[in-house]
Amino acid sequence: MRLWKVLVLLAGVTGVIGFFTPLIEYRSADGRITGDASAFQMARDANYGGDIAGNAAQLGLSPEDSRRFSKAFHDGVNAYRGGIIAFFAPAGLLTLLGVISVLRDRMGRFSGLLALVFGAACGAVFARFWQADQTSRDAAASLGLGLYLLLAAGLGGVLSGLGAALVPDRGAS
Repeated sequence: MRLWKVLVLLAGVTGVIGFFTPLIEYRSADGRITGDASAFQMARDANYGGDIAGNAAQLGLSPEDSRRFSKAFHDGVNAYRGGIIAFFAPAGLLTLLGVISVLRDRMGRFSGLLALVFGAACGAVFARFWQADQTSRDAAASLGLGLYLLLAAGLGGVLSGLGAALVPDRGAS
């Protein structure tokens, strides 16, 4: 069946698109979305220092303390950049597997196993974020579209992996 390699490619692309869409949405008390942050924005070396320092100064911190607080915040965000990228690595690997399978015009059982593993990894990342969201007491932040796209990538990867493992695509004979 030729469907599996296309499905794994679409699943991977869906997960990669999730990297650029909102990972977290911030809501006001009345439920409106007031801001969001994508994994791409978090992974990029953005300088939030000016905003943080200005807000800290408004709260009454001295200029030196504001700069120190801003630097600590910036360093903390940069420490997690690699982790944010790693969360979406299985989706990128699904995309790569899909491209290779389409170019080879076949998807065998080994490729199916890889798709199954990468899809399960996408689902595990979503499950971890969902669990953290459920136990959080913060009603102002919620999961964004990016994580749901990662879940869709995981489901597509698992489905195409199972399909290719059971009915492998041997290509044009």
